[in-house]
Amino acid sequence: MRVPALPVELLHYIAVEADHDALLTLACTSQAFHAVGQRLIYRDIRLRSPREIVRCFDVLRRRPERARAIRRLYIRGLDGSVRRRLLGAFSRLIIAGLRHAIHIKEIYVPSREHSGPSFSAPHLVELHLSWHSDDVQLPLLPALECLTAPSRTVTMLRPNSLPSLQHVSIDWIPGEGLCTAALLALQKVGSLPKSLTNALRAVDAGLFPAIAKHAWYIEELVFLLDDYDFEEWEDQNAFEATVVEALPALHHLVSLKLLPPHVEYNPDLEVDEDKANDFVDEFARVCYYGDLVPTLSTCILNGNSYAPEWTRRPRIVRPPPRFPLPERTPVVTGAKLEPATAQDAWLPLLRRHRVMTTEIGLEELLHLGWLYNHIRLLNEDPTAPDAPVISADFRRPNAPVYLRRWREMCRAAVGRGGDVGVAGAADGG
Repeated sequence: MRVPALPVELLHYIAVEADHDALLTLACTSQAFHAVGQRLIYRDIRLRSPREIVRCFDVLRRRPERARAIRRLYIRGLDGSVRRRLLGAFSRLIIAGLRHAIHIKEIYVPSREHSGPSFSAPHLVELHLSWHSDDVQLPLLPALECLTAPSRTVTMLRPNSLPSLQHVSIDWIPGEGLCTAALLALQKVGSLPKSLTNALRAVDAGLFPAIAKHAWYIEELVFLLDDYDFEEWEDQNAFEATVVEALPALHHLVSLKLLPPHVEYNPDLEVDEDKANDFVDEFARVCYYGDLVPTLSTCILNGNSYAPEWTRRPRIVRPPPRFPLPERTPVVTGAKLEPATAQDAWLPLLRRHRVMTTEIGLEELLHLGWLYNHIRLLNEDPTAPDAPVISADFRRPNAPVYLRRWREMCRAAVGRGGDVGVAGAADGG
């Protein structure tokens, strides 16, 4: 008696949790598992050496049905000498292998390795190109939403070639002077990106002025800063001056993130007074940026794990502009601003991916003292008690007190019309 075969859906459910080695073993057990395992094996391809690349794409060229199973492709950047010797062969091989990868959604590969006019991917959603190359001209990618590419590649984008583009991360190479050309090219790709990031932690001197003039429609701006951007203190002051000059022209900016290098917090080395001063200085910058950009609702100025994410209700809400943009930057005048209330206050909240614990409470103890007094002043309630004096001596004994006061403070802010974003913190989230 013949045993009925299991449905393909059930086989897929069994195999989907297996790792790569287990899938290879499973694919050898039966013809049914071979078909299911093959689709899962080729669904996510990661190649790390020239030998792996040649063997994989040779198979894809000869077996188009396997190429159609690819959803994500990752190729590690190759050594310069290898790339120079094999560049032409790799380009032809990869283009031939991906010709039938019509369902691919994400590509992470060095630019030169897949450049060519014959490559197309109608379902591609994410494309991440290495900065090693600068001569890639992308074809029409109708579904592409997220692009990471060198600045020179962005300048070569064809008109109406990326009609679904939403997020752009550009490798700005300081000194090339391509800021304006790249931003002008983004205006013509068929859609208006919502977010812009610098991918290399490098900042060109003319970048912020160019963004203010040609990317005023951006809603989220993320700048990854590094120490080598500022060799002298004067350089940092000059950079901050360009930021201040550019911000008023960003009429639709909702989120601003200027992130210096991440520094791990060490409570044994950090001085509470210094941390408190840094916190107050950061708060002053956030308030200043908020006055310059009334649409701003989220601001992060510190890349450290303990740093707060500042949030508020935007003073003005503007609908995003439509494509195509007007030839000249429009002069946008906001509505008349009412006096600031508790809803308009900047509130430092824990990062969204973190959970409130006693340990985090200890790190954020100084933040609570400042925040508690700030909300008391905003509500013009002089009868509210001041936050207690906070020092290292009171950290651990007062940890439960901190957590309780955090929740009480957040609930009070919500009850007085404060930002609804503190509701999660009021519940301990």
